[in-house]
Amino acid sequence: MTLDGEAGRETTLETLVRNVLNAYVPGQSQGFCVGNGSITSEPGTNEHAGIGFEHNKVHGMEIFFDTQTVKEPDTQIFSNLDEEKEVVNANGGKLTVLLDHQRLVSVLEGKEMRISVTSPNETPTVRFTWHFAGVPADSSRPMINIKAVAPTADQKSLETIWEGVLQSVRPTPRSARAQ
Repeated sequence: MTLDGEAGRETTLETLVRNVLNAYVPGQSQGFCVGNGSITSEPGTNEHAGIGFEHNKVHGMEIFFDTQTVKEPDTQIFSNLDEEKEVVNANGGKLTVLLDHQRLVSVLEGKEMRISVTSPNETPTVRFTWHFAGVPADSSRPMINIKAVAPTADQKSLETIWEGVLQSVRPTPRSARAQ
């Protein structure tokens, strides 16, 4: 059955839903988890997934997780930090780099950065990021960007949550290197 009533003229949404339902494999341990199973797809070079969460008790605390397969490692993600600092300073604010180093998360070496931003008429915030540049044409090691933002007053809570998030990152299926 199609939404427009004509066989063979499925909408893009119908095709997508059919493909997702056909890809469901009960009891699988790889792919995107859906209950007791997963949705799998053939490895590709054009995959993107992202999700964001708001803390239900701390107003203004958000965490974002984004992945994308890459043709070349994404080494430009932090290239605009100097530009961001200039914009904040030009508007009477201040951007301070609290931490900037390489950090191993699971089996992936990425860049962790923590900054503090104060701007007139805005709540001071902290932003934590961890970025893995990705391996070209390898959907098992895509670019990964994890970002968390919170009011500066809630920095300690964010630090606890951040460490939990980074420690929970695991490749699926777990690679032999991670075991």
